[in-house]
Amino acid sequence: MVGEIGYLVHAENNAPGLPGRYRVGGYYDSRQYGSLSNPGHEQTGNYGFYVMGEQMVFRDGGPGSAKGLSFFGALIYAPRASTNPLRWFSRYLPGQTYELVLEWTYAVAVRRRLTIQPDIQYVINPGGVSSVGNALVLGAQLAIEF
Repeated sequence: MVGEIGYLVHAENNAPGLPGRYRVGGYYDSRQYGSLSNPGHEQTGNYGFYVMGEQMVFRDGGPGSAKGLSFFGALIYAPRASTNPLRWFSRYLPGQTYELVLEWTYAVAVRRRLTIQPDIQYVINPGGVSSVGNALVLGAQLAIEF
């Protein structure tokens, strides 16, 4: 089960300000999870909370233009340390801390119905393990409208 509340800023067509979207939510899953604090045993349920924001900071064109630069961020907190290896850190998994992903992406409209979106991610502490080297991930998305 997921619940979310959102707030839109300057979302109307031709709004003079820069558009943004902010969300707060939570989730609950009633399945069985293996216990990290008591290996071999299971616990029922898992839950967490999140905050996400997306804000345009520069617009190329006048009001209503979708071209520009936007920032996006998300913070997810899963407080049950006995089933979540990465809430902020888990005391049951030594050496595990946090994972941080920085992502840069840009969508290029090549033609009217063709978009290419290259993506670069830099992952700090992959898997929440500080002993693992940081990772650079390259990708791309191709969108074709029919």
